[in-house]
Amino acid sequence: MKKSRAFHIFCLLMIVMVIVSVGFIYFVYKPQQMEIQLKKVILKDEKAKIIGIENFINEHRDMKVYIEKMSAKEVAADEKLPEKENISKFLSEVQTNAVQNNLYLKSIKPESIQQRSGFIEIPISISSRGTYFQLIDFLQSIEDAKRFVKVKNVKVHAEEDMLEMKCSLLIYCMMVSNKEE
Repeated sequence: MKKSRAFHIFCLLMIVMVIVSVGFIYFVYKPQQMEIQLKKVILKDEKAKIIGIENFINEHRDMKVYIEKMSAKEVAADEKLPEKENISKFLSEVQTNAVQNNLYLKSIKPESIQQRSGFIEIPISISSRGTYFQLIDFLQSIEDAKRFVKVKNVKVHAEEDMLEMKCSLLIYCMMVSNKEE
Protein backbone atom coordinates (compact mmCIF):
# COMPACT_ATOMS: atom_id res chain seq x y z
CA MET A 1 0.00 0.00 0.00
CA LYS A 2 2.83 2.34 0.75
CA LYS A 3 4.27 1.60 -2.65
CA SER A 4 0.91 2.19 -4.28
CA ARG A 5 0.40 5.45 -2.44
CA ALA A 6 3.94 6.60 -3.28
CA PHE A 7 3.31 5.63 -6.90
CA HIS A 8 0.09 7.71 -6.94
CA ILE A 9 1.88 10.70 -5.41
CA PHE A 10 4.67 10.29 -7.96
CA CYS A 11 2.15 10.14 -10.81
CA LEU A 12 0.30 13.14 -9.41
CA LEU A 13 3.55 15.08 -9.14
CA MET A 14 4.42 14.13 -12.72
CA ILE A 15 1.00 15.30 -13.94
CA VAL A 16 1.39 18.56 -11.99
CA MET A 17 4.91 18.99 -13.50
CA VAL A 18 3.56 18.43 -17.02
CA ILE A 19 0.70 20.91 -16.44
CA VAL A 20 3.10 23.49 -14.96
CA SER A 21 5.52 22.95 -17.88
CA VAL A 22 2.76 23.32 -20.48
CA GLY A 23 1.43 26.37 -18.66
CA PHE A 24 4.92 27.88 -18.52
CA ILE A 25 5.49 27.28 -22.25
CA TYR A 26 2.04 28.54 -23.22
CA PHE A 27 1.77 31.56 -20.87
CA VAL A 28 5.40 32.65 -20.41
CA TYR A 29 7.80 31.27 -23.02
CA LYS A 30 5.68 31.71 -26.21
CA PRO A 31 4.61 35.30 -25.40
CA GLN A 32 8.22 36.16 -24.60
CA GLN A 33 9.36 34.69 -27.94
CA MET A 34 6.74 36.73 -29.77
CA GLU A 35 7.84 39.85 -27.88
CA ILE A 36 11.48 39.14 -28.74
CA GLN A 37 10.59 38.78 -32.43
CA LEU A 38 8.69 42.07 -32.33
CA LYS A 39 11.65 43.78 -30.64
CA LYS A 40 13.98 42.36 -33.31
CA VAL A 41 11.80 43.85 -36.07
CA ILE A 42 11.73 47.21 -34.28
CA LEU A 43 15.49 47.04 -33.80
CA LYS A 44 16.00 46.29 -37.50
CA ASP A 45 13.82 49.30 -38.44
CA GLU A 46 15.69 51.57 -36.04
CA LYS A 47 19.04 50.41 -37.44
CA ALA A 48 17.79 51.16 -40.97
CA LYS A 49 16.81 54.67 -39.83
CA ILE A 50 20.24 55.18 -38.28
CA ILE A 51 21.93 54.02 -41.49
CA GLY A 52 19.74 56.46 -43.44
CA ILE A 53 20.75 59.31 -41.13
CA GLU A 54 24.43 58.34 -41.35
CA ASN A 55 24.22 58.21 -45.16
CA PHE A 56 22.58 61.65 -45.20
CA ILE A 57 25.33 63.03 -42.97
CA ASN A 58 28.02 61.47 -45.18
CA GLU A 59 26.45 62.92 -48.33
CA HIS A 60 26.00 66.39 -46.80
CA ARG A 61 29.07 67.00 -44.70
CA ASP A 62 28.85 70.78 -45.13
CA MET A 63 25.39 71.67 -43.86
CA LYS A 64 25.73 75.33 -44.89
CA VAL A 65 26.12 74.29 -48.53
CA TYR A 66 23.21 71.88 -48.21
CA ILE A 67 20.98 74.55 -46.66
CA GLU A 68 21.92 76.99 -49.43
CA LYS A 69 21.03 74.37 -52.08
CA MET A 70 17.70 73.64 -50.39
CA SER A 71 16.96 77.37 -50.09
CA ALA A 72 17.69 77.81 -53.80
CA LYS A 73 15.37 74.90 -54.62
CA GLU A 74 12.68 76.43 -52.42
CA VAL A 75 13.01 79.77 -54.22
CA ALA A 76 12.81 77.98 -57.60
CA ALA A 77 9.72 76.08 -56.44
CA ASP A 78 8.12 79.33 -55.27
CA GLU A 79 8.80 80.83 -58.71
CA LYS A 80 7.31 77.77 -60.43
CA LEU A 81 4.21 77.74 -58.23
CA PRO A 82 3.90 81.10 -56.48
CA GLU A 83 1.55 81.84 -53.61
CA LYS A 84 0.10 84.90 -55.38
CA GLU A 85 -1.42 85.01 -58.83
CA ASN A 86 1.01 87.61 -60.29
CA ILE A 87 -0.80 87.53 -63.63
CA SER A 88 0.67 90.88 -64.66
CA LYS A 89 4.22 89.64 -64.08
CA PHE A 90 3.57 86.56 -66.23
CA LEU A 91 1.95 88.66 -68.97
CA SER A 92 4.98 90.95 -68.91
CA GLU A 93 7.25 87.91 -69.36
CA VAL A 94 5.11 86.72 -72.28
CA GLN A 95 5.38 90.18 -73.88
CA THR A 96 9.17 90.18 -73.36
CA ASN A 97 9.46 86.70 -74.91
CA ALA A 98 7.39 87.81 -77.90
CA VAL A 99 9.59 90.87 -78.45
CA GLN A 100 12.76 88.79 -78.13
CA ASN A 101 11.41 86.36 -80.76
CA ASN A 102 10.20 89.15 -83.10
CA LEU A 103 6.65 87.89 -82.74
CA TYR A 104 3.60 90.14 -83.08
CA LEU A 105 1.18 89.62 -80.21
CA LYS A 106 -2.35 90.40 -81.26
CA SER A 107 -3.87 89.76 -77.85
CA ILE A 108 -3.23 88.26 -74.43
CA LYS A 109 -6.35 87.62 -72.43
CA PRO A 110 -6.52 86.12 -68.93
CA GLU A 111 -9.70 84.07 -68.52
CA SER A 112 -11.68 83.44 -65.36
CA ILE A 113 -9.70 81.97 -62.50
CA GLN A 114 -10.57 78.40 -61.53
CA GLN A 115 -10.06 77.13 -57.99
CA ARG A 116 -8.88 73.55 -57.72
CA SER A 117 -8.00 71.40 -54.74
CA GLY A 118 -5.13 73.29 -53.09
CA PHE A 119 -4.21 75.47 -56.08
CA ILE A 120 -5.58 78.02 -58.52
CA GLU A 121 -5.59 77.53 -62.28
CA ILE A 122 -5.47 80.64 -64.47
CA PRO A 123 -6.28 80.16 -68.18
CA ILE A 124 -4.69 82.63 -70.59
CA SER A 125 -5.49 82.99 -74.29
CA ILE A 126 -2.81 84.29 -76.63
CA SER A 127 -3.25 85.30 -80.24
CA SER A 128 -0.09 86.03 -82.22
CA ARG A 129 1.38 86.32 -85.69
CA GLY A 130 4.81 85.38 -86.98
CA THR A 131 6.90 82.95 -88.97
CA TYR A 132 7.10 79.27 -88.16
CA PHE A 133 10.43 79.63 -86.39
CA GLN A 134 9.31 82.70 -84.45
CA LEU A 135 6.27 80.81 -83.19
CA ILE A 136 8.35 77.75 -82.26
CA ASP A 137 10.94 79.92 -80.44
CA PHE A 138 8.15 81.77 -78.64
CA LEU A 139 6.49 78.54 -77.48
CA GLN A 140 9.89 77.22 -76.37
CA SER A 141 10.47 80.39 -74.33
CA ILE A 142 7.04 79.94 -72.71
CA GLU A 143 7.92 76.34 -71.89
CA ASP A 144 11.26 77.44 -70.40
CA ALA A 145 9.62 80.12 -68.23
CA LYS A 146 10.37 80.21 -64.52
CA ARG A 147 6.70 79.72 -63.78
CA PHE A 148 4.98 76.38 -64.37
CA VAL A 149 3.02 76.76 -67.62
CA LYS A 150 0.88 74.19 -69.37
CA VAL A 151 0.17 74.73 -73.04
CA LYS A 152 -3.38 73.48 -73.28
CA ASN A 153 -3.92 73.78 -77.03
CA VAL A 154 -2.42 75.47 -80.07
CA LYS A 155 -4.18 76.33 -83.31
CA VAL A 156 -2.11 77.57 -86.24
CA HIS A 157 -3.25 78.59 -89.69
CA ALA A 158 -1.52 80.32 -92.58
CA GLU A 159 -2.53 83.83 -93.49
CA GLU A 160 -0.66 85.37 -96.43
CA ASP A 161 3.06 84.75 -95.80
CA MET A 162 2.72 84.53 -91.99
CA LEU A 163 1.22 82.11 -89.49
CA GLU A 164 -1.57 83.03 -87.11
CA MET A 165 -1.43 81.20 -83.79
CA LYS A 166 -4.03 80.99 -81.07
CA CYS A 167 -3.04 79.11 -77.96
CA SER A 168 -4.44 78.52 -74.52
CA LEU A 169 -2.10 78.37 -71.56
CA LEU A 170 -2.67 77.46 -67.97
CA ILE A 171 -0.61 79.00 -65.20
CA TYR A 172 -0.92 78.01 -61.58
CA CYS A 173 -0.51 79.43 -58.11
CA MET A 174 -0.99 78.08 -54.62
CA MET A 175 -4.27 78.68 -52.86
CA VAL A 176 -3.50 80.59 -49.68
CA SER A 177 -6.13 80.28 -46.98
CA ASN A 178 -7.46 83.37 -45.23
CA LYS A 179 -6.00 82.16 -41.93
CA GLU A 180 -2.46 82.68 -43.20
CA GLU A 181 -3.07 86.24 -44.47
